[in-house]
Amino acid sequence: MRSLGVMELVGLVSTVFANVARKRFPVETRIGHIGWEGFTVNDVKPTRRDDVLVKDIGGEKLVHGGPDDAIHVLNPAAALIWDCCDGNHGVDEIAQLLRDHFSVPAERDVLGDVRSTLALLTSKGLLKPSA
Repeated sequence: MRSLGVMELVGLVSTVFANVARKRFPVETRIGHIGWEGFTVNDVKPTRRDDVLVKDIGGEKLVHGGPDDAIHVLNPAAALIWDCCDGNHGVDEIAQLLRDHFSVPAERDVLGDVRSTLALLTSKGLLKPSA
């Protein structure tokens, strides 16, 4: 994964506004789990695609890539999930890190939120296919 240079970033941001391609991935988003519903820490460890460009700006993370070559804006919770998609963290571990980092109440279904976010990132072609 490589970082964006300033000129690349200006070009990408211009593309975002020109094409109205700005998207958000809040952890609260609920979609079909696209294959993530049964995974636990022992099953699979999500991994980012190597050809995705990433830049942190103002507390949000810009992720550029996928088959539609779009720019996606991740909020801090989704960005933490993204950062954990390094092939070393399992789904359960990511959920616990999210719970600890954001002091999430015990009644919140953080594991379900992580699975939903992983499903969304996968559907956008930003994660490597799971084994």
